[in-house]
Amino acid sequence: TRYWRDWSSDVCSSDLWIGLLRRLQEYIDQANLRYRAVDVFAVSVIAAVGSWFVLGLLGMSTLLLRMVFLLLCGWAPVFAVMQVRKRRLARFEELFPDAIDLFNRSMKAGHTIHSGLETIAQESMDPVKMEFKKVIEELSLGSQLDQALLNLGKRIPLVDLKFFITGLILQRQTGANMVEVLDNLALLVRERLNMAAKMKAHTAQQRLSAGLLCALPVVFGLGLAILKPENFNLLIHDETGSFFFTYAIISEIIGILVIRRLANPRF
Repeated sequence: TRYWRDWSSDVCSSDLWIGLLRRLQEYIDQANLRYRAVDVFAVSVIAAVGSWFVLGLLGMSTLLLRMVFLLLCGWAPVFAVMQVRKRRLARFEELFPDAIDLFNRSMKAGHTIHSGLETIAQESMDPVKMEFKKVIEELSLGSQLDQALLNLGKRIPLVDLKFFITGLILQRQTGANMVEVLDNLALLVRERLNMAAKMKAHTAQQRLSAGLLCALPVVFGLGLAILKPENFNLLIHDETGSFFFTYAIISEIIGILVIRRLANPRF
């Protein structure tokens, strides 16, 4: 029984790591980066372990503080991938209404769904153009239209695109007229983007204040390290100072996450 429990725990642990690497690879593909999840994970591990040893060489003896820097350095490569992914999806969402208009004009001219997708792949801009080119390539290699569209939805996990894909699949299966529905979808996406832009403009002063508030502790810490290095060394080498320094870093991270959540409403 003991050996069975050990074997089961090992399998669950391996499945967990495989699932995390698979999710990381999905994020990398959605960011259109040419990396492998294993490579990014290796860089994260090297950065984390390197920070641990570097801080040890610098004389930082507090394990909790070193652990905080280890987690931050290890998370940095994954955070960079997620930021690239976020910008690419936002760019796709911005250009997607124009792509829907291109498709609808093609359908109104009497073309097929395949021709409408080719029009998007030829006339739109990246990243929309790139992703629909992949759909056309899959279709030219013999893939079914439904499967090619579902693959597009996996690469670009946007709700509006899923509505578009669902509409095309239903039109292909039932023969319904989806032009009016897609026109309404393009209008809805534009209205939401306009609302988000207005909200961003109206909250510019508050977001600037939030940015200054988040940057103030970092600037103060750098100034203290430059002007009063003997006081700053107490935060690193002294046990009590390291405890408060760790608490300050964790509080700063939590505050930044909360402020970002409040300053970025979803539409």
